[in-house]
Amino acid sequence: TIDDLQFIAKLSYAEQSKRQQDVEFANQLSFSLDMKIKTRYIKGIDNKCKAVINGVLYDISYVDTTKTEAYLYMQEVGSLA
Repeated sequence: TIDDLQFIAKLSYAEQSKRQQDVEFANQLSFSLDMKIKTRYIKGIDNKCKAVINGVLYDISYVDTTKTEAYLYMQEVGSLA
């Protein structure tokens, strides 16, 4: 449940298109790229974290960062009750 997760941050985001090279990259790292989002960069968000969007739990499988932004490559885990 969501109560079992430790809260780190609430972030605004924009869903990004998944390019063919993103999907191939995910396959090389052995995960399914179900969603890719862009958000502001904050310390502490890494590939050990989870994300909850609209009641759906995602593993953050890869994080690509710039000085101000983070692109999160995520694999769906399932719905939260």
